Amino acid sequence: MESEIDFNEIIQRELDLLKPETRLDRNVLSDFLHPDFMEFGASGRIWDLESILSTLPSEMDPDEIRAFDFLATRLSTDAVLLTYKSERAGRISLRSSYWCKNSAGIWVMRFHQGTYTSN
Repeated sequence: MESEIDFNEIIQRELDLLKPETRLDRNVLSDFLHPDFMEFGASGRIWDLESILSTLPSEMDPDEIRAFDFLATRLSTDAVLLTYKSERAGRISLRSSYWCKNSAGIWVMRFHQGTYTSN
């Protein structure tokens, strides 16, 4: 029997990644991201782990990020696709994150994509 996945744990980790106290601390931030992390940003830029860890803390936007309409889809025992919408300063984005368990059994983000939308 396959183990159950606590989708709330993954959603909470995603929400924690949106908090300034997580994003401003390189060490904390790195605990949330897979060593092979990659992101396709809404701007069209492609980010890897080092570029995120080096840039994100210095580029913090003071506007709060609001996340909603979460949908978690189990891909395997140790993999989840999380989709949702976010809003920052009146701009809506569609978001998708691929979460997997690391060797310590902790959920880490392996991939993320943001796409601006009018909805």
